[in-house]
Order: sequence, then C-alpha cells, then structure tokens
Amino acid sequence: MVHDVSKHIFLKVGSDVLYHGGHTYLIIVDYMSGFIELKRLEYETAEFVIDACKEISAGHGVPEVFQSDNAPYYNCTLFHKFAEDWRFTHTTSSPGHSQSNGKAESAVKIIKHLLNRSDDPWKALMEWHATPNRDFTSPSERLYGQRFPTANNLNLKAEIVVVMIVMGLAITNLVVIAFAAKVARMLIVIQEITKVNN
Repeated sequence: MVHDVSKHIFLKVGSDVLYHGGHTYLIIVDYMSGFIELKRLEYETAEFVIDACKEISAGHGVPEVFQSDNAPYYNCTLFHKFAEDWRFTHTTSSPGHSQSNGKAESAVKIIKHLLNRSDDPWKALMEWHATPNRDFTSPSERLYGQRFPTANNLNLKAEIVVVMIVMGLAITNLVVIAFAAKVARMLIVIQEITKVNN
C-alpha cells in the first residue's frame, strides 16, 4: 500500500552533520513531527555515522526514507550496504541543490542556534523538543502525544521563548513574540477554567 511517509512518525527522516565548538554532531530530523535527534560523533566517518543511525533507529524504528546530502560518509559503499541491510531507501540531494534536504538544513540552523545559546547542548535540545510552534504543539507532543518534561520544569506553552524557531525560521519581531506569549497565556487560562468547570 502506498502512503505518504512524511505523514507518519519517523518513516521519513532528513540527516546532516554539524560542526560546533570542536565537536561533530549527526542530526536526524523526523519529517512529520519535526523531532530532532542529535548524536555526537567521535570521528566523521561512515562507520560512526552508521552507528549513530543504528542507535537512533533502535529508539524510533527504521525509516522508510532517509534523506541526506552527498557527503562522503553517506555516499559510500558502506552506507549503501547499511541501507540495503536495514531495508530503507536512501535519497540524496543533487549536488548544488541542498534545498532538497531542506528539513535537515533547517534542523542544522535550529541546533546551531541552540548550541550558541547554551553550554549544555542536551538541555537546549530538550527545551526545543518541549517548545510549541505555530500550531501550539511541540515536537515531543507530535511524536509522543504528550508534553515533554524538561530540566527547568517549565511549561513552555506559557513561557514562549525569546526567540521562537519554527523549523528554521527565526521569529525575531518582538511584536509577534509578544502576541504569541499573550495567546499562550490565554490558552493556559482557558485550559485551567475548563478543568475547574469539569
């Protein structure tokens, strides 16, 4: 049966590698939920990229489609064999047309922003997973169907972050942010009133 894999959790993913602060990270983003997985790579080789992909697949299942660029660690015999053995389709962006791997490119921008804001990449990623976007759901809610507890114990539906990122679009207009924060606070009040009335 044919279905749109981008409408199912972790069936279509995008991947890229990011360099920051002397470290190399593998990024895998789910097309449906926007949930981002981040793995620090000891070395930038196909073996380490494949091991990180296996670890992520162990937690989310094997994707049907794995989208990447044509970096040497993706475009090699070892990675092609991995795709064949694990039975997923590996698609790559055309050289010079990285926008076809746009979801991963957006995830790279998000992670760079988070890493620049925080000394703890894992805590920053956890906060991102808990932060709602324009449809007032967070990546963790779209993936797990519930709110994601964070180390700060914040309800980020009420505490809209100073810079809200919506898959690569940094919203820096203070008027828009102030409006989003007011709407979020109103939604919390409505939720509380609904609980009291029920």
